[in-house]
Amino acid sequence: MEKEYKGERIDRTKMNACKRELEKYIYNDNAEKLIFGDGEKQQPNYKIYIPKEDWNNLKKKYQETAPGTASKHKNKYLVLALSDLIDKYKIPLPFRRITEEEAKESFISLAHDPELFEHLSPRHQELKNLKRKKKNKLYSLELLRKRPLFLRFPFEYPYHDDDGKGIFIKQSADGMKASNFFHLDNRLAVGSRHNERDAYEAWDDKKYRKMILGAFWTLDKNVLDYIDLKKLKQCLNARHYIA
Repeated sequence: MEKEYKGERIDRTKMNACKRELEKYIYNDNAEKLIFGDGEKQQPNYKIYIPKEDWNNLKKKYQETAPGTASKHKNKYLVLALSDLIDKYKIPLPFRRITEEEAKESFISLAHDPELFEHLSPRHQELKNLKRKKKNKLYSLELLRKRPLFLRFPFEYPYHDDDGKGIFIKQSADGMKASNFFHLDNRLAVGSRHNERDAYEAWDDKKYRKMILGAFWTLDKNVLDYIDLKKLKQCLNARHYIA
C-alpha cells in the first residue's frame, strides 16, 4: 500500500508562474563592460533588484494565508522561487567587493587625527574640525573612553581603577572597508562554534538558504521592504553568523 504523503505540496503551475515573474527582475551587472569594455567576452554577473512597490504586490499575490493570521509570514512560493533563481543564475554571496579607492578613503577616516592637518592654516584646521563634528567623526584617541566597567565573566587581571572606571576602545566602523579590502574572504570563510558552516556554505546550501530568505517575512517590513544585494546581505547577517 502506497504511503500517504504528509508534507507540503507545491502547485507547479503556480510555482513556474512565480519564477517567471521574479525572473524579470534579474539583470547582468556586466552589461556595461560588454558595451564599453575591451571587446573581450565578459562572464555574466547576475544580480536581482525588486523595487518596494513590486515586492509588496508580489507578496500579496502569492500570500498563502489571510493577513493577521498566525502564519501570515508563510510564503513558500516566493522563497522557493527566489532560491531556485539564485541557483539558476549563480547569484553570488551578497557581499560587495571593496575597491582600492574605497579602502584608501576608509583608512584615511580611521587615521583622521589632528596631526594630518598641521600643514593647513589655523582657520582651515578649524573648518576641518567643524566638519568632523558635524559628521560625528572621532579622532583615534577620542575612541579611548574611561567609564565604569562591568564584565560578564571573571577576569584575573585588574581592569579598572579604584573609582571602578576602566579604559576601553569605543566601537567604530571607521576603517572597516580598509580592513575588508584585505580580509573579507577570510571573514566569510569562518563558521562559529554553534554552526560550522561558513558564509559560502550557508549561501550554497539550498535548504539553509530558504531559512535565510525567510527573514524577508519575519523581520521588520520597513527594513527588508525590497530586494537587492544589500537586503540579501541583511537577511544573511540576521540568520547566519558572519565573522
